Amino acid sequence: MKRLGFLALMLWALPAMAQDGSEWDLQRCVWSCLANSPGAQSAIYHQCVSRHCTGPQYQPQAVTPAPVAQGWSAGMAADGKTWSAGLAAADGSGQGLYFQCIPGRDSYLMLYGLKAREGVFQISIDGRAYPLVFHGRRGELTSDLPASAPFLNLLGQGRVIAIVDPDGAYRASYGLLNAHGAIWQVRAACGT
Repeated sequence: MKRLGFLALMLWALPAMAQDGSEWDLQRCVWSCLANSPGAQSAIYHQCVSRHCTGPQYQPQAVTPAPVAQGWSAGMAADGKTWSAGLAAADGSGQGLYFQCIPGRDSYLMLYGLKAREGVFQISIDGRAYPLVFHGRRGELTSDLPASAPFLNLLGQGRVIAIVDPDGAYRASYGLLNAHGAIWQVRAACGT
């Protein structure tokens, strides 16, 4: 019985030992912004993360690859209620990056088909990293983003976006050709 108690104590303590480093500093910063805001969909949260959770100490160790020439498009998703702007990966993997919204309801950024754990991803636009929390509540990795989020303007102004997962591994990159027009088309369709 003493062995089980000791083993349980050791297993409980293991995660705490591994929670050092810039990834955990970033996670704590994001959690702090979330705790001091009305929620992950609020502009206050996104401004806090943008202001306080970026910088050299949070930069991923990945190299941003060259832009992909493929352009973004917009339209109604197959479910008939979700508007979508984005593009599929050029490599035919089935993965993609999309901004989606349902009029009067949700809006979010989706990493379609990307098999990774939930957590804080570094989303780099033209080499500048922005931390976004992605969860799997919609069946894919999504980050709740109000349609008025300043991050969407950055997407529309950039050339290339690179994605680094919560473990610091580079996962994908996408060109941002036509992103501005596609995102604005979807925002207009959703009434934002």
